[in-house]
Amino acid sequence: MDSLGFVEIPTIAAFNRVKTLTLDLVLVREVLLLSDLVEVREQKVRLANRGWQQWLLPDAPASEFKDDAPASPAAKADGSVDQATTAVAENAPKAVEELAEAKPTSSEPAADAADAPTPSSEAPKADAKSQRS
Repeated sequence: MDSLGFVEIPTIAAFNRVKTLTLDLVLVREVLLLSDLVEVREQKVRLANRGWQQWLLPDAPASEFKDDAPASPAAKADGSVDQATTAVAENAPKAVEELAEAKPTSSEPAADAADAPTPSSEAPKADAKSQRS
């Protein structure tokens, strides 16, 4: 986290819960852009409404942003939003719905150790006749 509370979106995308939903960084960013709870700037995100200030560390690295910069690179000085962001906002509900219905991918975390077969259950058992000889 930098001095203005921003965290890189790939850091958020690396959370196990997020990885079970998607590995697509673009989709993670698009969904974050739709939220009123966070502020997205370029490839970084922070809590909105100054909620980030309580989490700052005293030695946080300097931010590359000025605190008074627009909340999103799509936001323009006149308050309008570019066409790409409008398209993302229109398509994001569909993308989230598709994501919720998607089947798990092979990149999911491994099954619980309790579900894994034990070495003794995998080993072939010798029949009684071969043990007598």
